[in-house]
Amino acid sequence: KISDQQSASFLTSTIAGVINVLLTNPFWVANLRIVKNDIDGNCDEGGNNGSCNKNMGLFQTLFQIIQEEGIGQLWNGTGASLLLVTNPAIQYYTY
Repeated sequence: KISDQQSASFLTSTIAGVINVLLTNPFWVANLRIVKNDIDGNCDEGGNNGSCNKNMGLFQTLFQIIQEEGIGQLWNGTGASLLLVTNPAIQYYTY
């Protein structure tokens, strides 16, 4: 039988996982853009509508995404990340 303490622990860890995803996803989106532009060489070819700059840092990339695509784009892919939050919870209950 699942105790109240186990349920509270499960709920707390799930909330922590959701908060983690929501706070860090924008940084992962910006990081992926930086790495992808580096690998694909889009910066050398004038990719991204000519707005690509190889020397852009993380925060500059964040601001560029907000200006060109809107703030909501920073949470692109959040659904998949939130789905992965359930994995430890499922393992916890089955173990």
